[in-house]
Amino acid sequence: MQASYIVNVELPEVRVEQIKSQARQATSTYPFPHYQNRVQPLPIVRLSIGLPIYRMANYRTRAEQLTYIREKNKPRDFFENGQENQSTQQKQHDILFTFAQKGSGGSVVPIADVLQESSQHEPILITSDGVVVNGNRRLSAMRELYNNGKEEFGHIDCMVLPEYATTDEIREIEVRLQMTPQTLLPYDWICEGIAINELIQMGMPKDKVSDLLRKRPVDLENHILALQHAELFLADRLGKPGDYAEILEKEQMFGDMAKGLKTKESDDLEASRHIAYILTENSGNLGRRVYDYKGAFGPDSKEVIESLARRLDVTLTPTPVEPDPQLIFEIDNEDENNNEAPMSYTPMIDILKDKSRSADLADEITDIYDAMRNARDDRTAGQHALRKVREANARLMEVDLTRADRGTYEAIRQQLESINRKVNDLQTQLARM
Repeated sequence: MQASYIVNVELPEVRVEQIKSQARQATSTYPFPHYQNRVQPLPIVRLSIGLPIYRMANYRTRAEQLTYIREKNKPRDFFENGQENQSTQQKQHDILFTFAQKGSGGSVVPIADVLQESSQHEPILITSDGVVVNGNRRLSAMRELYNNGKEEFGHIDCMVLPEYATTDEIREIEVRLQMTPQTLLPYDWICEGIAINELIQMGMPKDKVSDLLRKRPVDLENHILALQHAELFLADRLGKPGDYAEILEKEQMFGDMAKGLKTKESDDLEASRHIAYILTENSGNLGRRVYDYKGAFGPDSKEVIESLARRLDVTLTPTPVEPDPQLIFEIDNEDENNNEAPMSYTPMIDILKDKSRSADLADEITDIYDAMRNARDDRTAGQHALRKVREANARLMEVDLTRADRGTYEAIRQQLESINRKVNDLQTQLARM
């Protein structure tokens, strides 16, 4: 269903006066537990459906906002500075109503459908000047339903935060209410990553962010790194900075990049990152899940890069190493051989950056990695017999008959005879081989 409601933005002073007047006369309150770490009774006011305005800093809509800015060539601050602007509020309404019509999985009914069948059950949360902190989707759905004849949504209930609530406090409230695992319609991984970065930039300690989002510290760190790799991919590889719609469905791939590239540095990091980019670009044509090739830019990257260089007839040379002026003893030849300089991957990095070769390079990389995997499987299979014989021998060495129950003697004898026959068969096969 397309949005049809027309947003009209009242002047801030008009909103403030109406809300303040009603808050003074409020006869009911809502016990709100997410402000300043204690339950606070917030006054409930009843406002015209057109009075509140959407909060532009809403994390749920951030990715869609950035995509719209890029597609329509709007100023970077189109939404950020457009909270009082009617055309910006209208676009935010359209985005929010799209979300209001979405469910989560097969069990959660979209907000718009719920409100179609019932009335408002919980007041939306607004600031003292009428900006919606929690309930933006609900407001968009109620406005559309009102516009289509559901008269009961002509006025809505709102609980009002104190006028001294700060921007940082409001941001934290949104996170507490919207981004915990209990949220019916989860935030996508990009919006969550943007929120994490902003919370940290505003000075919130990482351990508090971790507690707030109920994420382990290591998962929080990986999420930050995944978004960084995604943003580099969009800007450097695709030339589409901020166009998050391009990578919305690639959460696992960028999560794998965060883990696989975390400990790399210098040439290995740069080359591995571009291998990951190539696999991401060609993920639909690999013949396997792209997940199966994460080792190609992770622990096996050096072997992949050097194999690819040989295939492409690219000569790799050791990275020049400056002598250490503080070294006060000579290193003998044997030590020098044991401390060879790492290879410079600069020639390969230039090739991997060439987007015109992306599809061909993806074929080469996956072929190399498949061959590596098959070779490992062969080596594993070749060692299988020896491993099993060693295991059997170790188990037999542990047998202590002096501690066995007399009732098990006959069963033990039968088992030993069976083992003896198997050993004789194996020795005969081995002699023939």
